[in-house]
Amino acid sequence: WSALGPELLRRFALTRRSRGGPLRTLDAAERRDCELRMRLARAWLWSPETPRLYAVVLRLETSNGSLVEQLNSYVGMRSVSLLKGGLRPARLALNGQPYFMAGLLDQGYWPAGLYTAPSDEALAFDVRTAKALGFNLLRKHGKLEPSRWYYHADRMGMLVWQDMPSPPALTCISDADGDPDLAEPSQNGDADADRRTCALDERAFVEELAAVTDALAFSPAVVLYVLFNEAWGQHRTSSLTRKLRALDPSRLLTDVSGWFLSSDVPLPNASLPKGSAWLAEAMARAGSGSSCASRDCGDVIDVHAYPGPQPAEGHRQRWYASWLWEQLQWRTSASRASVLGEFGGISFKSAQQDEPNGWGYRDATSCADLVQQLRELWGQVGAMGLSAVVYTQLSDVEQELNGMLTYDRHVKCETSLQPMLFEKLQALIGKGSTLGVP
Repeated sequence: WSALGPELLRRFALTRRSRGGPLRTLDAAERRDCELRMRLARAWLWSPETPRLYAVVLRLETSNGSLVEQLNSYVGMRSVSLLKGGLRPARLALNGQPYFMAGLLDQGYWPAGLYTAPSDEALAFDVRTAKALGFNLLRKHGKLEPSRWYYHADRMGMLVWQDMPSPPALTCISDADGDPDLAEPSQNGDADADRRTCALDERAFVEELAAVTDALAFSPAVVLYVLFNEAWGQHRTSSLTRKLRALDPSRLLTDVSGWFLSSDVPLPNASLPKGSAWLAEAMARAGSGSSCASRDCGDVIDVHAYPGPQPAEGHRQRWYASWLWEQLQWRTSASRASVLGEFGGISFKSAQQDEPNGWGYRDATSCADLVQQLRELWGQVGAMGLSAVVYTQLSDVEQELNGMLTYDRHVKCETSLQPMLFEKLQALIGKGSTLGVP
């Protein structure tokens, strides 16, 4: 607008509206740039229970009052923070109060369009259905959605954890997930070419990180960013955590979700048990091996466990090893909130689904079996004292049959699943939104 010239900025108005109409208008003096602030005696705070939004109208007028341009938008007033202090574990907080987040992993795939939803109503349906099941959080996994999806989350009251889509592991030769058994060959077949390609990936990642935070700045629903997931393309973890914090200090962040997790004490320098030395080396290469005492490690400790909710012994030894697991202080840390970033993944295929290669992390043989397994899992979660949990997943995706919904968006076992899950989750959210969770 400033390109139109200062003579057009004689009157720049910000109007707060309510059911009773305009309440107040502020005029700015003639200038090219200005900042308008409005003090509210009693702000309506946004939350999943009360997703109140303020309509905002920005008008650009000439000196005689003729309208040049008008922008209609909205804002939601809420804060998200980390509560620390005392002898209790750190907790996630919404609007200054401890708040338990119960969520679903949401990859945003569709049968016909893959990453493209068939309609705006389809985007709204996912948010609406997740809320009807009792969830208050969606973790948008490895994908950025159109702005309309976040608008629906804003107006319906659905918290969002936004993953940063990771750079390709192969071009940066990050040894896949770090395990030498999973190491991939050079993509280009030439070490120098690989290094050049990796440098391009890293530069693009930084640019896109800024673009994502800028694109989502408007949304009160987005409360946390996930920088890296399960070591996919993980690099320069420490410096990129600082970068993300500087780009958006108003939201919480997870530096690493899953494994290669940062700990409050340095990695051991002594000889490590056979079979786990690769983990320390891979973490050092990814930039997550130094102590959190000397750097920003984000706001949460994010563990994955399938089916969970506690990591199985083999999974814990492979991805956390005994020396790292003891240092993480998951569930007890006073400096970072403890969350279960992925768990569950129970597979159930109805008679109408034709997917011979479908899979999950554990199978259910009937609706009754699925409901009972979910009841037991969520019952265990309630006794763990976590700040947030994310179940895998919202809907089936191709051969992954572990969704609450089928790929074409029908709630599985709806008549028995929905009432049980809603009651269980609402009780868990109410109990977990206190500092006194055991």
